[in-house]
Amino acid sequence: MQDYFIEKLKRVSFDRTLFLKEFQKSRRWLKQDEMDKVEQWARLFHHDKLEQTGSDELSDFSGQSGIE
Repeated sequence: MQDYFIEKLKRVSFDRTLFLKEFQKSRRWLKQDEMDKVEQWARLFHHDKLEQTGSDELSDFSGQSGIE
């Protein structure tokens, strides 16, 4: 499933808002180890979109997980 979200992020990488929306959505569906890999990929290939994110906004993303 992590590959699905990586592909989805690749498709919306032209738009920062869409990228962050899909990135946030992936947190609801992926297990923590899968999300770690997606986040690592995003930081490696699209760090510019994550760097522009305020620390509060990014921490909102990291606090959301599909595991309850």
